[in-house]
Amino acid sequence: MNLLILEDNTKDMERLIRQIEAWKKETGHEVYIQKETAIQKDSYAMRGLLDIDAAMLDVETPGIDGMTFAKHLRKYNSRIDIAFISNRSECLLASQDVYACSIIVKPTNMKKIFDLLNFWWERSSYAKGRAILTLQRGAYAVDKYYTDDILYAQALSHAVEIVTCSGRQRYNTTLQSIMKRLPQGEFCRCQRSIVVNVRKIKGLQDKKAKEIQLTNGETLRVGPKYIDDVRAVLVALV
Repeated sequence: MNLLILEDNTKDMERLIRQIEAWKKETGHEVYIQKETAIQKDSYAMRGLLDIDAAMLDVETPGIDGMTFAKHLRKYNSRIDIAFISNRSECLLASQDVYACSIIVKPTNMKKIFDLLNFWWERSSYAKGRAILTLQRGAYAVDKYYTDDILYAQALSHAVEIVTCSGRQRYNTTLQSIMKRLPQGEFCRCQRSIVVNVRKIKGLQDKKAKEIQLTNGETLRVGPKYIDDVRAVLVALV
């Protein structure tokens, strides 16, 4: 787990680190900590969001405050787990705007930190073994997908569109590049420009197998070249 801590008070930071190290020792889990005492607009922490899984943020910090930074994190990385470390009760309501999962009152309590880290670990792909596809969107934004949530990926003009039940998003990459990063055997081509999650296929739409129906009700055309491949993966799932 890659954890970002934003805390400008040295004693509070040291206490947090000790508690996290104690949790690591007790559980045997790995946590890689990125410590920040302040966030400036052009700092590394504003740009280096690709590998952050979770963040513990003090609300009142120099430069960009923790709440503003949390909004930035949520905008550019929807998968990040966020918790606020604060002695301000008024941040409880504001934390809902960034879907923070917890508010821990200072001085931090060992049990609460343990409970929070256990919760995050159980949610993470490290514990569940769910494969993740990470894609950069624009200069700084990053999106992370559990690959079993993806319905299909479609090549468009100079881009690839990732489709899930929640929506669609385009990325400046190639379908070939995406396929290399998807779990082997879990996706197959149904057209030259579309690779589909085989577990999202409900079945063939007609006797000639020209279309497949997905679990969300959407249908996709199957190219003649790929009919046998689609049939084979459907048989393998039975």
